Amino acid sequence: MMETIKKAKMKRTFGNSVYAEMSKLSSLPFIWLILFGTLAMTIIFALVFPINTRENFSGEAADFINLGLTPITYTHAGFYILGVIASCSEYIGGQIRTTLTVIPNRIEQRLAATVGIIPVAFISALVICVISVTITYFMFNNIDMEIDMWLTMRMILNAAIYLTMMTIFSSAMGIIVRRSIPVVGGLMVYLFIVSPLLVGQSFAFYLPDVASTTLWFTNAPEEAPPSIIAWMVLIGWTLVFLIASIVITKRRDM
Repeated sequence: MMETIKKAKMKRTFGNSVYAEMSKLSSLPFIWLILFGTLAMTIIFALVFPINTRENFSGEAADFINLGLTPITYTHAGFYILGVIASCSEYIGGQIRTTLTVIPNRIEQRLAATVGIIPVAFISALVICVISVTITYFMFNNIDMEIDMWLTMRMILNAAIYLTMMTIFSSAMGIIVRRSIPVVGGLMVYLFIVSPLLVGQSFAFYLPDVASTTLWFTNAPEEAPPSIIAWMVLIGWTLVFLIASIVITKRRDM
């Protein structure tokens, strides 16, 4: 009986911690600025790309999905920034001291912060992906076009899961470094300089952003590994940095 009561209390405590972390995120102006900025850039790209590809558009379902999600290959940077800002904001003005006073168990606090950011990232990613595909649809509304609804939904869901996992990944990086500018700068260099240069190399498919494109683009290269391997790559990168951030947080003085 006492064991049951103890477990119920632990669940309530963790649930309260998650709720506190979600409330904290929603109160940060930078979080909303990043999300709305990412949405705005996605809309702009979704309007521009169809104009430039209208003459070569085949009207097939696969091409429609690929074109609809192409803006995400650029605006996914917003979710990397989201994770970094969400975690590094704890160290601005010594807020981490207040957080650890309320949630003294550091492992619980790190897990609660991770769980708290998941619905924010996933819902935002889902909305942004749907809007991108919807804009593409209306841009080609006057063209005879095939739409595979189930395939479209699956690719949108895959993209949203990828964006959520990379938010967790970058959040863990932010916790490890504790400074947003170096982490964001390093991630931007990787996403827009290093990663494009590595595309075409066999090992590139074991990088998170490259592996993800095989999951939400319908025309994966022949040399790309199976989707299960791509998922394992994403999960692996996320778990390695998440576990490292938990271990470092537990051992760190503050």
